[in-house]
This record gives sequence, C-alpha cells and structure tokens, in this order.
Amino acid sequence: MDLKQFVSISLQQIVAGVAEAQKADHGGEVNPTIWRTGDAGKLKIVESNTGNWIHMVDFDIAVTVGESTGTQGGIGLVVGPVALGSRGQSNAETSSVSRIRFQVPVSWPTPPPKSGA
Repeated sequence: MDLKQFVSISLQQIVAGVAEAQKADHGGEVNPTIWRTGDAGKLKIVESNTGNWIHMVDFDIAVTVGESTGTQGGIGLVVGPVALGSRGQSNAETSSVSRIRFQVPVSWPTPPPKSGA
C-alpha cells in the first residue's frame, strides 16, 4: 500500500467513524460547530455556538499494514493485527506500522436538572 492509499483510506475511515457516532443520540454531540474566542486552538475545551462546552478527544492509533504473497498467487492487504499461520505453503511477508493522530470535538451530554432541589 502506498502513502496516497494509506492516507485516503485512513481519512475515509475516520470520517465514516465520526459520521456513525453522530447518528447515535446519547444527549451529546459529535463534531459540533465551534465558537472560537481568542486563541481557542491551544485550548482543550472550547464553547459551541449553542453555549455547550466542547472537549477535544485525542486519538493516537498505531496501524499495522501487512502485505503478503503466497504460492496460491495474489496479494493480501491487512490493516490491524496480523496473524499468519503456516499450512504447507510458502509466504513472503512485509509489514509496517504507522501512527495516526487526530482530534474529534465532542459536546458531552449534560445531566437533567434535579427536581425539588
């Protein structure tokens, strides 16, 4: 897998994961609109345009990409844990580990107001 494919697939997977998380309704919001004041880029907590606090969730992921060819022909690409066994066939294998770091802004759910307090 070349760098262009790796970047493209990684970004597609991140966007798909954020989109899937946005569909879940747990009272919070994934990737809300951020209202920036001052130098908000250095802050870990910022305010949304609706007044909710937004926390930046950091991800630091190690991705293993393995490429192997066997006597049966073809090339297989595997992203994630690699486990190969031997069943009487010859294999040539190469793998590399890359790190992906990114942030996703999240507005956590707020607890409902307590009645009678």
